[in-house]
Amino acid sequence: MCFPCARMRNSALTRERRNQRSARCLSRTRWMGHVGGKGAGCSSAEPLPLGRGSALQSRRRRARFAQSGSSSSVASRPVRSRLKVVSRPRLGLRNRDGPEWIERRRSLNNVFLKPKTVTDNVPVFNDVITDLLERWQQARDRSGVLQNVERELYNWSIESLGSMIFGRRLGCIAQTSSMDNVHEFVYCVQQIFNESANMSMISPRVAYRLRLPVWRRFVKAAGRALELGKQEIGVHGSAVSNLTQQPISILSQLLFNENMTETELIRIVTDLFLAAADTTSHATQWALYLLAKHPEQQERLLHSVRSVVPDGQPINEDSLARLPYVKAVIREALRLYPVAPFLTRILSEDIELGGYHIPAGKLILMSLYTTGRDERHFSEPNQFRPERWLRDRDRSGQVNSWACLPFGLGARSCIGRRVAEVQMQFLIARTVQQFQLAPSTDKDVQIKMRLITTPEEPISLRMTPR
Repeated sequence: MCFPCARMRNSALTRERRNQRSARCLSRTRWMGHVGGKGAGCSSAEPLPLGRGSALQSRRRRARFAQSGSSSSVASRPVRSRLKVVSRPRLGLRNRDGPEWIERRRSLNNVFLKPKTVTDNVPVFNDVITDLLERWQQARDRSGVLQNVERELYNWSIESLGSMIFGRRLGCIAQTSSMDNVHEFVYCVQQIFNESANMSMISPRVAYRLRLPVWRRFVKAAGRALELGKQEIGVHGSAVSNLTQQPISILSQLLFNENMTETELIRIVTDLFLAAADTTSHATQWALYLLAKHPEQQERLLHSVRSVVPDGQPINEDSLARLPYVKAVIREALRLYPVAPFLTRILSEDIELGGYHIPAGKLILMSLYTTGRDERHFSEPNQFRPERWLRDRDRSGQVNSWACLPFGLGARSCIGRRVAEVQMQFLIARTVQQFQLAPSTDKDVQIKMRLITTPEEPISLRMTPR
């Protein structure tokens, strides 16, 4: 399978040290909720924590934070220094900044933000989900428990993403013998993520200069991923002579962009897998876990699905548009468990925020985990209540949508948001349509901060066919 069967975490840190590091990250996140905006006196190398979503409620403040205007005004994000050290030019879109980022983002917006890109790939997304649900029927143990949901959803995410990018199935769910290079590519991308997480408390330049084992593994994975990506793009490019195939793959569209070099294309494709696979799978995992823990909300979602789609009928794009509750489930899951726990910006100009003057060049950190669980923004903030996001909800409950920004804000917002949301909506709705979900144990799953918000231990769910 695409997910490394042995998923080797050849970490230079022991498990105990990784857990300690995760605990420090979580403690720091909670600390930010207490300090709020009280960090304006820190040096330019230190982050200014924003623990209050209300700081962005002003239209002017949001504009300053998001900056979607000219290339000279876009607020910067901290560049991923691991990839900056190992890669010249910088890897993909995430690690660009300034005018070069603006230029490349605009060209990618023309592909990823077009509604047609999502619409054309809905049948493929549904085919992947059909195979996944059939696999789950067989993969459950004798007590009906599906072990390691994370692994299953990672394979689903990679298969869906790969089908959209390459225009063909990768064999991550139904094994194929002809995709060994693609599987190795996906494994290397996963290793880049793992080793980046292991280096989250180490200066990449120190790791580079000392040639630490974690750095050597990172460089090896990055180099091999780029090499395999080049091979795959070369094969794909030689087979593409026109754009008559439907749906048109993302790679085909990018290959016809005359302003994009092969090297840049390789790095962008690698970056897409690196950025999207883990985030989409973990967001979906948290949503399914919360539905399993809250049968009342699960039944409401099932009733919503059945009121629109009769039993035995497939869910299509038209019916999905009439299922606001599944969208509310996803947003509530991302409020409680934001996969990307922080929004970060380096200010391009002085601003006034939360009563503080913040000079240009400061790194601002907004903790989405903290703001999403703040009772000043949400009534019963620690409760799973998807209803709070519905338009016809009880307006007496406190909801501050600016305190929950799981996909970011403005020009720097997640470029794959539209695709990820549709993939998650289809999978969650169809899973509840086919299975009754329940926790496999009474123990609550705790979170662990890596580069993203992950479960402390693998989640398993009891899945009873309906």
